[in-house]
Amino acid sequence: MAAFVGKWKQNEFDHKNFQEFIKVAGVPEDLAEESFKVRIIWEIQQDGKKWNMNVTTITKPIVSKNYEFTLGEPYESTDLFGRKFKMVTELINDNKIKEVCTEWSESSIDIVREVKGNEMFNTATCKGVTMDMIFTRM
Repeated sequence: MAAFVGKWKQNEFDHKNFQEFIKVAGVPEDLAEESFKVRIIWEIQQDGKKWNMNVTTITKPIVSKNYEFTLGEPYESTDLFGRKFKMVTELINDNKIKEVCTEWSESSIDIVREVKGNEMFNTATCKGVTMDMIFTRM
């Protein structure tokens, strides 16, 4: 998972299938609209078995949230808008992780993150609908 360590900036308006995904995930319309406008930077660090993801918005409202977890162990937190979730992160290989998010939506959400060169490809799936986002290493 060392390939994930560093800072990653979300590419501008690179949400493929965002509206369809948010709808099946059951996100309220006002929150969906606000979510679409938000762009983020992730800073990912490793400290032994612990992983730390600091997420900061670069669009208004400016919000920062820190997530600390251990691979394979469930943790609970809230997203940038205060919605609760549970998450488990599993290592698939050195460049690929899978997260399973529950309690944020009526259905679980599978998220696969894969690093290829200086880009991180994020694919989230809920009820068969997939949304893709790309982040670039800073």
